Amino acid sequence: MNAARLDAILVAGLGGAAVLQLVSEHASPVVWLVAAAVIAPLGVRRRFPIAACLAVLAADVGMWALGWHLVGDAAAGLAVYSGARYARWPKSLAALAAAQLWVGAVLLAGNVDDWTDVLGAAPVMAGIWWLGVMVHRNRHQTALLRALADRLRHEQAANARRAVVEERARIARELHDTVSHHLTAIAVQAHASRLSVAEEPEWAAGGLEHIARSAGAALDDMRLMLDLLRPDENDAQAPTLADLDGLFADARRAGLRLETETGPPPADLSGAVQTSVYRVVQESLTNVIKHAGAVAVRIRLAYGAEEVVVTVENDPGTPAGGPAGAVPGAGAGLAGMRARVAAFGGRLTAGPGPSGGFLVSAVIPVRGGEAHP
Repeated sequence: MNAARLDAILVAGLGGAAVLQLVSEHASPVVWLVAAAVIAPLGVRRRFPIAACLAVLAADVGMWALGWHLVGDAAAGLAVYSGARYARWPKSLAALAAAQLWVGAVLLAGNVDDWTDVLGAAPVMAGIWWLGVMVHRNRHQTALLRALADRLRHEQAANARRAVVEERARIARELHDTVSHHLTAIAVQAHASRLSVAEEPEWAAGGLEHIARSAGAALDDMRLMLDLLRPDENDAQAPTLADLDGLFADARRAGLRLETETGPPPADLSGAVQTSVYRVVQESLTNVIKHAGAVAVRIRLAYGAEEVVVTVENDPGTPAGGPAGAVPGAGAGLAGMRARVAAFGGRLTAGPGPSGGFLVSAVIPVRGGEAHP
């Protein structure tokens, strides 16, 4: 079940409970309007968590001022939780402050039977807020671990393929030396046999037999060498632009809010360029998850006649998704992206973006040669 449908069910459930309460107690039209103002903002609690929290708490104070205790203040508690769960640090502190102000405002609004019950809500609201912060942090760390695990699997697979290729190349070099030895022996024996065929035909016949054996061995070694150098059908295929949808789906599951503008690529765009575009986007999204958390990310691919322009920009975020501090990084990802783009004669820039987040921009020539993906 997606988030929007879940929120719709939640709002409908709270709204239904509120309707039953208001109908049973013959509420006035003003009370109905204020009750709607309490429930409705919860529909956008994920997208605008702090604004929704403030709106719900303010409207709930209005309900208390009118002498109503709407649905046990469940909407107020959910609003505080949402502000802590979906707002990044330190903005989520606004939800905690608003919750404590809500307690004071309810006391000042009057219509309180037992003020100690209201004061007791202060630590309860703080606990709800802390629960939201912990869930936010745990979800972010889970997404980070998932992204790092995926990256580790890819690197391990790449290392394994590289080891296989290197071993094949080593064996091929050894076979090359062996084949060269056989061919040298064939050339020497053929020359000697040509000189002796008239005077020593039996020796020349033995030489020809040796040539035949050496030629057969050389052919066998040559076939083996060609088999080693032939690509393995089981080798993993390099990713292309067609694989971006799967990458975007993984990023959304990790908590990123993606806005993509990709468009159809040119039909003649080389596989090496497509792989490089994919890797730039993949590394950029990994860095966003690692350093900024679950934030909005804008991805744009622009295809020109001479180059492909890739831009990935994210909103400002909080490292580790909360007060725990930054996730350390060695910068190897950016270095790898720069090297990949430079292999095509392109350029890559990375730094603060106009929105306050981080911006990666790569320009990859489409005719700049076939770099290895």
